[in-house]
Amino acid sequence: MISRHPRSIYATTIPLFGLVLLVGACSKKDAGHSSAAIPPPTVVVERIDQRTVPIYSEYVGQTRAEETVELRARVEGILQKVYFHEGTPVRKGQLLFTIDKRPFEANLQSAKATLAKSIADLAQAKQRTDVLKAQAELADAEATHSKTQQDLARVSPLAKEKAVTELISGTGKLKPTMRDDVIYHTTLPWISFTSFAHARTGGRGESIPRIVFGKITNSNERQVLPISVEVHHALMDGLHVGRFLEHVEKAFSEPESFIVGPT
Repeated sequence: MISRHPRSIYATTIPLFGLVLLVGACSKKDAGHSSAAIPPPTVVVERIDQRTVPIYSEYVGQTRAEETVELRARVEGILQKVYFHEGTPVRKGQLLFTIDKRPFEANLQSAKATLAKSIADLAQAKQRTDVLKAQAELADAEATHSKTQQDLARVSPLAKEKAVTELISGTGKLKPTMRDDVIYHTTLPWISFTSFAHARTGGRGESIPRIVFGKITNSNERQVLPISVEVHHALMDGLHVGRFLEHVEKAFSEPESFIVGPT
């Protein structure tokens, strides 16, 4: 037991001696640094006042107009001027844009010129049509007159020989029957037709209107009455025939207004 105790003392003495040496070395090192001049630190001094500071808050948001309108031009053109700033309110009827009107004015003048030319062409066409119509009517009248003269020249010698009736020649006692208000009218209630042609004898009788009524038939829940009207174009035209057909239609729709009672 005695031999172990000194060994423990020796072991304890060595660490203490190392600690003393380490402390001594540190002291010498600190002494070397303290010998150099250390500059004083910079200190900022600010006076503090007590006051109310507003609190600011930052947010992310979007703006939107109460009413938005999509603008579309009715025509295409060059935009000359804008009378509003984007984002500003506008009033109803306010002028917003100006489009270059020169191309449209040129097109308008061109259209007016085309219209004037068309009107002039129409007037010329009507004039030519009137002239052609008058020429056709004159040629028809001349042909009728020539045919009448030929018939008269052919019938007159025969009338002298009593070979033809005096009615055809227009020289006998029956001449007053050839009045200007004569109309040939007939009704064929047993046949229906789409066209009708009368026999022609020439002479003055060619100018007498010829009217034929046919058979009334049912077609698609309607009653159809064929009517044939032949007139001389030198004396009347489609206007007079149209008026006659209007009176016929009115007579069928309102027969009581055309029925004449006994007097």
